[in-house]
Amino acid sequence: MDDKRKPYATIMIRKPRISLLLSAILIAAIVAVAAGGILQERADRAVELEILQNNLETTQYTLMRSETERGIVEDQLRAAESQLEEYHRHFAEPAGYYDYSDGRGKWLRLFSCSHVVLDSFAAGEGATLVAYNVIDRKAVSALTRRDNYALAGEFLWTPEEEAAVIIYFYLRQDVLEDADFTWPEREDWATVHRNWEDYLDDFCHQL
Repeated sequence: MDDKRKPYATIMIRKPRISLLLSAILIAAIVAVAAGGILQERADRAVELEILQNNLETTQYTLMRSETERGIVEDQLRAAESQLEEYHRHFAEPAGYYDYSDGRGKWLRLFSCSHVVLDSFAAGEGATLVAYNVIDRKAVSALTRRDNYALAGEFLWTPEEEAAVIIYFYLRQDVLEDADFTWPEREDWATVHRNWEDYLDDFCHQL
């Protein structure tokens, strides 16, 4: 008896095929997304660059303004220092003084040129003559030892019931060089002192 072949069942598995059109669409979408991301990143970088440029311009402007303001402040400081130096030269070193302690240098009457400015009063052109007493022994000693002062005159003070005292008047050398000082012929205190103050006052008004 001939053996009969039994039929075998065949199972075929087919992979699903994606159409070329669908593949193209997917590829195009991926490319579009990638391109969009690149363009967005470039746009973001452009915005950041613009912000940085604006900040740089602002910083440069601020720096230039600061340098300009610093220059103005430095000019003002130099002017103030120059004015202070001029003020110090005229006020710290008196234009003249007199010793009314009979030449012993215990008390001095100093006369200086100063620019006096108050709320109710402002000095006009030139400086104002200022007089003040100095009793500090060290300051008096330092001033009387300076060699840039010259004896301008002497006055014999004879107060009632007191011993006579000689008052010595001194002027700074550059003050004497500016204008000659003439001791008055009439030697009463009012005339001598008025002549002294007028001379120094004229000198101060020229400053």
